[in-house]
Amino acid sequence: MKLPLEDILANRNNLLVEFKRNIDVKVEDYISAFANTEGGYLVFGVEDGGAVIGISDSQREDFSKRLLNICKNMSAFCDIYADSLDQKLFLILYVHPKTTKFSVRTSEGKAFIRVNERIQPLTDDEAKQIIKNTEATIKCFVAMSFRKQEYPHLEDYYDAMVRAADKCAYNLKVEKNDDNPFNGDAVNIIKQNIYDCHFMLADYTLCSPNVFFEQGYAEGIGKEVIQTCENKTDPPFDVNHNNTYFYANAHQLEEQLVVSFNEICGRIKI
Repeated sequence: MKLPLEDILANRNNLLVEFKRNIDVKVEDYISAFANTEGGYLVFGVEDGGAVIGISDSQREDFSKRLLNICKNMSAFCDIYADSLDQKLFLILYVHPKTTKFSVRTSEGKAFIRVNERIQPLTDDEAKQIIKNTEATIKCFVAMSFRKQEYPHLEDYYDAMVRAADKCAYNLKVEKNDDNPFNGDAVNIIKQNIYDCHFMLADYTLCSPNVFFEQGYAEGIGKEVIQTCENKTDPPFDVNHNNTYFYANAHQLEEQLVVSFNEICGRIKI
């Protein structure tokens, strides 16, 4: 909640509070820690030791813009407001506790928590275990060529996608249409799988027509799509104008997807 500075100072022993003179590289760490714990306050214009110095009007405007961009990039929900005390101006950032089951991370992909008035890193293994102890699952539908008998590398590439999902910090499941047996119209089943997923991965290796169709349908209903492609394939302009992760082998694909999966999953609210 947006408490006035006087109340924050009076109740600092019962609140998560950090004092900052300026915005530094650790601000993202504190935002992550507060969001992943119980929420808290960053007060700008006070020295770490508690000396009250205030900020200027120009600093307030500059700090507000910078903090707004930082919070947006971290998917943290924050209130930024100014207050004054003893004729000095202060800027306060209130970080709300996260409302999802997933950790709020810095722009470098790191997550922190607050323990005994200190922040400490939340390792990927710890974050992953917390997520996988919940029922929330993010689903990614994979569209890729079915011609694995003609091109066996496709099996390796799909296995790399599964490994990347297992390594990312979220409870992510990737699945393509032929993973499970089904009855009925295959196209309707594909559409339903795309509709049910949170985002899609379209692999353009061999430029199979089904991938164009499935990505077009996904984008038509507002799904975000990750594009990948073996670097021996040259996708046409229709899709090549979008960002595409090109790879030379399954290992490189896996490494790229871990980063991409973490980024997109961090923005998904279940």
